[in-house]
Amino acid sequence: MTATLTEEISYQGHHSVGMTIQKIEFGVSGMHCGGCSGHLTTMRSELPGGGDVMGDHVAGTASLTVDSDQTTFDDITDCVLDAGFDVVPDSLKTL
Repeated sequence: MTATLTEEISYQGHHSVGMTIQKIEFGVSGMHCGGCSGHLTTMRSELPGGGDVMGDHVAGTASLTVDSDQTTFDDITDCVLDAGFDVVPDSLKTL
């Protein structure tokens, strides 16, 4: 089963824009509290095509919804590093 879904979204009722929406999860090291998890939510505004972002310091994971036509995993990794954390190697999962 694939977690990627293509849908047409109407922009203010005038025209359609194609998007490839993908939900992913990956490991994040360096988060120690709920405040740390909150720092990851800034990724939403920093990523082109970024959507919902959730950090879980207890599980050491982050999950987010992105338009994969606009955002790469390298973009996501850069944002995580900018927030002061590290991405756990080989932890990427498509949900």
